[in-house]
Amino acid sequence: MHSDEITVRLMPDVATQTRAHPKAALDWVGMDGIEVPLYFDAGDGQMQRVNARVGVFVNLTRADQRGIHMSRLYLLVDEHLGMQSLKLAELHALLRTLLASQCALSDHGHLNIRFDVMVRRAAPHSANSGWRSYPVSIDAYLGPDGCRLGLETEVLYSSTCPASAALSRQLIQEQFIRDFQPGQALDHAAVHAWLGSEQGIVATPHAQRSVARLQVGLANESSFRLLDLIDLAEQSLGTAVQVAVKREDEQAFALANGRNLMFCEDAARRIQKVLDADADFMDFHVRVEHQESLHPYNVLAQASSVVARAVVPEGTSVSPARQTFVGKTSKVFDDAVMREDGSYTLPATVSIDLPQGYRPTPDEEYMCPRQLAYFRNKLNCWREQLVEDSRQTMDNLHDEVRDVGDEAEPATRETENPLELRTRDRYRKLISKIDRALRRIEEGYYGYCEETDEEIGIERLDARPIATLSLDAQERCEHLQKQMGD
Repeated sequence: MHSDEITVRLMPDVATQTRAHPKAALDWVGMDGIEVPLYFDAGDGQMQRVNARVGVFVNLTRADQRGIHMSRLYLLVDEHLGMQSLKLAELHALLRTLLASQCALSDHGHLNIRFDVMVRRAAPHSANSGWRSYPVSIDAYLGPDGCRLGLETEVLYSSTCPASAALSRQLIQEQFIRDFQPGQALDHAAVHAWLGSEQGIVATPHAQRSVARLQVGLANESSFRLLDLIDLAEQSLGTAVQVAVKREDEQAFALANGRNLMFCEDAARRIQKVLDADADFMDFHVRVEHQESLHPYNVLAQASSVVARAVVPEGTSVSPARQTFVGKTSKVFDDAVMREDGSYTLPATVSIDLPQGYRPTPDEEYMCPRQLAYFRNKLNCWREQLVEDSRQTMDNLHDEVRDVGDEAEPATRETENPLELRTRDRYRKLISKIDRALRRIEEGYYGYCEETDEEIGIERLDARPIATLSLDAQERCEHLQKQMGD
């Protein structure tokens, strides 16, 4: 038979053949490890290209059917995700399309998307910053009961054992008694030198690198908010690992560890508290693991959402129970604000209701809890606006890339694109400075000059809430820069 005599070439499909096989429905059938490049917004308005691995699965409801239409799963994943911006609504649409492609063989679908996201993190004290890689896993399920969406990531932090710290302090006290006999006149300089020596500080508490794995449910209409999730967890712990570290950063990190002694139970409860106060993160689960330096084994603690909140199916209203929970998260916690070394700290977990129209005044105690809450609100509002403006800039750039038919204004686009890119870079730097200011509010340093420790002043902070130098110190710095430039 010659090839020109064949108009249609039929290929065998063994999946449809009637050969006897064990008959049973299957929970999941599909493929895992599909390599897909896509774009992801972690929550800062900037699309980041990531190389993802995707698992796609459907159930097989018909016991008499030998298999599913496997190749359709890959083709649909490639079509909907490949080089596309990852969005929650589109995951729901993809799942519906996957089920429709199976011609009534399936009524449940599951997507799992795994990749790493690079995030720029500021140093704890200096102006340096560095990159951190956070693993991300996104799960989407669709069935007769609706769509469920979940996000998983992990944060690394340092944990110093409270028991070890207490035992170390006891040894230092005993050494002090041996070196400075009771009744002996104490020489200030001698004690000061003793405190800074290995002879005096004879013991230090053991600390270890620790990991918190976070799993959260997401509302169908919400964004991923990965950075918010990471920030909430790291700020509640206070000792996230650092990348760009100078000596002043290492000293600040040592201070943070001393202020945040924690067992694994403490760490789990800290994260549980901040996540339960955020209505967007539903049905969360936290698993913390302290990778012990004292023992040859690790210690673990797990926590889940305090208030059970069901995932809201698309198109339905929020339940009264969830509305009640959300309403309860806005409270005054003045008694929860800690004071250390004469300054106030305002952790992210503390909420303060400010009177309508409140503005700081010189009559109040400088950087009191209300003033800190005022500037935190101001910084957060500014950050949200920058994120939105940055997202709009990226949308404009993407629109220009797609608009290949307009050949009349290439020079205009060549002029505007670099300007928009510089604007986006400026937004990124401002967001980084805002994050550092928010961290200073939590640590009790906000409002004080980094060079002289004097008050920066309400008026200056109101005009520029990310200011880190007093006006005099800023002028000296600018004068020195000018001299060096000359």
